[in-house]
Amino acid sequence: MSIFHHIFKSRDRPIIDSTNGSGYRFFFGPSLAGKNVNERTSMQITAVYSCVRILSEAIAGLPLHLYESTGDGAKKKATENPLYTLLHDEPNPEMTSFVFRETLMTHLLLWGNAYAQRCICILQQRHYFYMSLFQFYPQGLFLIDIRDVLCNT
Repeated sequence: MSIFHHIFKSRDRPIIDSTNGSGYRFFFGPSLAGKNVNERTSMQITAVYSCVRILSEAIAGLPLHLYESTGDGAKKKATENPLYTLLHDEPNPEMTSFVFRETLMTHLLLWGNAYAQRCICILQQRHYFYMSLFQFYPQGLFLIDIRDVLCNT
């Protein structure tokens, strides 16, 4: 009887945490599973890594074009616009457009937000400017909506 009792015991009761009040909680964190799950540790799970990689590569592989509207209501590709080269070819000297969009999509899937900043470098001697996009690591960012501040003052 006791063998069947242990095999078919009720699973609707909460699990007793054996690490509660012990020194193991310092190493494993406060969860009942024994490990903290965050963006970094979830990428160590094969299913999460595969899903994020497949979605990020699929979105990054889609064609990205910049269009402008003409006077008669039609639209045409704006290949002469400096933003076209920035978005379509090379956002910054360190990344291709594919890698940039793949990384932004990974940040979006894991953290829920993705951020990039436009940087403009002006070289005085040669009289031209260089524009680039650099991404931010979303974990350490805090957003403040300045519209509320401006409207309430």
